[in-house]
Amino acid sequence: MAETVITDLRVIDIKKVKPSGFVDTHIVQKLKTELQEMKVIVDMLLNIKDKTELPARIRTKIRSFNTSIVQFVREVEEDLSGTFNDIKTQKQHLAKQITKYYNQCFNSNQNNYLYLLETLAIANSFVKPELQNSKEIERLQKDYEAKLGELSATLITIKESKLQLNKNKQQSETILKELQKKVSEQTVSDYAVVFGTQAGEHKTLADKWLKTGIWISAIFIALIIICALTNFLPTERIGESGNILGYNISNIITKALIIALIIFVISFSFKQYSVNRHLQALNTQRQKALNSYKLFMASISKDDINSRNALMIQVAKAIYEPQSTGFLSEKGQQVNSGLVEITKLISQNGA
Repeated sequence: MAETVITDLRVIDIKKVKPSGFVDTHIVQKLKTELQEMKVIVDMLLNIKDKTELPARIRTKIRSFNTSIVQFVREVEEDLSGTFNDIKTQKQHLAKQITKYYNQCFNSNQNNYLYLLETLAIANSFVKPELQNSKEIERLQKDYEAKLGELSATLITIKESKLQLNKNKQQSETILKELQKKVSEQTVSDYAVVFGTQAGEHKTLADKWLKTGIWISAIFIALIIICALTNFLPTERIGESGNILGYNISNIITKALIIALIIFVISFSFKQYSVNRHLQALNTQRQKALNSYKLFMASISKDDINSRNALMIQVAKAIYEPQSTGFLSEKGQQVNSGLVEITKLISQNGA
């Protein structure tokens, strides 16, 4: 069964119109508002045309208004075929056509043939006096006023929705900035904890290597005393008369190797102690630098970008520039200076 084609605008309820293919809901609401405003007046013109003898030119204009708006409603609801972009383009073009037609209907330009309110005034002038005072005309006027009130309420609701959307957008941006700030502060806190943990690990290792060096040194001294008292691995061959007959080369080499090995282990232990104490001091300083960064950043105004950049550079220096702790030589400690330069460039670009 074929679908019934609607030709009378009065039987169409704009509120129940279901637009198809439009992307922007604001455009859809705007179109429905424009169609509803035109429909209110065209409905009145159609009622007058049915009950009053009007000139052919006016009747033609009324039929033209009715046909155009009914066609617009059909095209708004029409399901188009094609790609998404093609449908979007066609619907945008339709929206522009309806808005242009709407503006022409309510534009008082003398050269404007479509001026809707002028047509309504002319049609009303042909209504007989007895009809002008009839209950039907009063009903139409009340209906017209009621629909205009609904349209005004709709427009107010749309304006309030836009204001609420703008307010929500501002709140979202504020929340996002606060979250970014919190994430930044949390990252600084996390790194401070990491440096503190590493400082603790290096302190533990330094204590172990110090104890190892002390114990091996004590063993070395005890071994020397034992060798002197017991003549362990003698290096000389003594005759019966007490004369030195010669030297035991193998024992000399063995003693030299043992002494060299023990001295190497002692040296290595104290070297590792110095290395770990140096790393402990560096990581402790980095931890303090990051903790101080949070304190100073809180005391600097958000608008003072120069001070914030300068503070960031100083923190980068405290973390990446070579630092003398007294435990190691300062030679070969220039490897991280490039990171400070990168930080300076980031600060300059951010400013």
